[in-house]
Amino acid sequence: MVVPKSSPLLSDRAIYVGSESWLVSAVSLEDYSVLWTFSIDITKGGKNIISSIVDNGDTIIFWGYDGSLYSLEKHSGKPLNILSLWDWIGSTPCRDSRDGKIYIWLEHFWDSAWGLVSLNENLDQIWHQEVKDFIHCSPYLIENLDILVCG
Repeated sequence: MVVPKSSPLLSDRAIYVGSESWLVSAVSLEDYSVLWTFSIDITKGGKNIISSIVDNGDTIIFWGYDGSLYSLEKHSGKPLNILSLWDWIGSTPCRDSRDGKIYIWLEHFWDSAWGLVSLNENLDQIWHQEVKDFIHCSPYLIENLDILVCG
């Protein structure tokens, strides 16, 4: 058995869990049955899913170590958006509850650099900030101070 490194999400009478087996599953809180399972594309060199699952309204978002950010419909597991612009994503997405913006730390992207990217709810890029040194972290937003911390 492989122990998951991601934190589960409890939302809408289900638990959403990622695993090192390339799977995200939704489990019913009523009878603990598996509602659906989604597998990332391991042929792209993906290792696993160690991102925590993030609530994004009617969808959940997470990254696979294949460099893709996934948006799935909560109730069916149907993929709504798969964004594959980077080699590796090294963080759990952070979502601003005020405006729905999503922040993600990228381990490797554009010309072998690292950095932070901001996306809207539809996963369209708003901005990115490149940095010169490697930092393995997840961004954290202090909403009442309007401060995004990474590092």
